[in-house]
Amino acid sequence: MYRKQVRRRRAVLALLIVGSFVLLSLTYRQGSDGMQRGVSAVTTGAKLITFIDAMMAENKAAADPECRFTPAYTTLHVGVVKGGTAVNIISRQCSFTWDIRTLPGDSWRRYLDRFQAYADAHGLKVRPHIKTHKLPAIAEMQLKAGAIGITCQKVSEAEAMIEGSPHIRDVLITYNILGTEKLEHLAALATDSGEQALEVSAEPGRQIVA
Repeated sequence: MYRKQVRRRRAVLALLIVGSFVLLSLTYRQGSDGMQRGVSAVTTGAKLITFIDAMMAENKAAADPECRFTPAYTTLHVGVVKGGTAVNIISRQCSFTWDIRTLPGDSWRRYLDRFQAYADAHGLKVRPHIKTHKLPAIAEMQLKAGAIGITCQKVSEAEAMIEGSPHIRDVLITYNILGTEKLEHLAALATDSGEQALEVSAEPGRQIVA
């Protein structure tokens, strides 16, 4: 009995590695005009998450009952959501991480394009976080799909992204920049090319543009 269970588990694992898997993260930051109009970043994030869920519902409804995979359709799932500071304060930022697990013959890029098209149709500017892939090539795909730039947490990540692709020139660093060495790296990154745009969140409620 134990050997049969092991064989079954191995068979399932063999199926899981077929197809493709990608993990994406998005940070939505509300501008001052949106704050004044009472637009919540968390509410906007919820609408985007609902759209992701709707895409998976479409896949589930169209699933082939003869498919050998379980589940028998490409899945999209939002596993982490963060945003807001207090219940009585309009949220300025919301971030969430979602994954796409495609069946053979399907492409995760199709869902990225649909997500971007939905954001464009609703006047939303997408700036994905690179923490889930840290690959300039995937960041380029996100930019080509329509993202306005990328988000990094550290100066070293921004350096790697900019050095890894000539197309990455708009970077938001969301973590405090502390220490002379990091500030020197940031200054060098901003002055190496006049085409690069760096926005650094130095303190809550305050931004430094380099």
